[in-house]
Amino acid sequence: MKSAPARRGAGELWASGILVAGLSLAAWLYIADPLAQEKGPGRYELELGGTQATSEWDSRAYRRSLEYFSGKQGIFFAEVREWFGGIFQGAPLAIIVAGLTLAGAAITLHSTRGKE
Repeated sequence: MKSAPARRGAGELWASGILVAGLSLAAWLYIADPLAQEKGPGRYELELGGTQATSEWDSRAYRRSLEYFSGKQGIFFAEVREWFGGIFQGAPLAIIVAGLTLAGAAITLHSTRGKE
């Protein structure tokens, strides 16, 4: 069994490692987000004026057929799926990683500081 100072030193070392690794990853994700290649513009201009949807979700026909086959809940779940997919990329993902890093480091420090 390790003594309290040795355990505290090991916990601080682990917490420091977690902080360095996690915050470095979060910074990289945040910086790399604008540099990522886009899958294409959401809309593009037509030669004769107006805009054309490039995503199937932007199309009124798609939304209408989705509602026809699955009702209002189909549209709701499609919107939730699109929102949920957007959370786990780019800047929102960097914020989530930074928060989990801080929580993990705090839990590590707390668990290694036994009663003295």
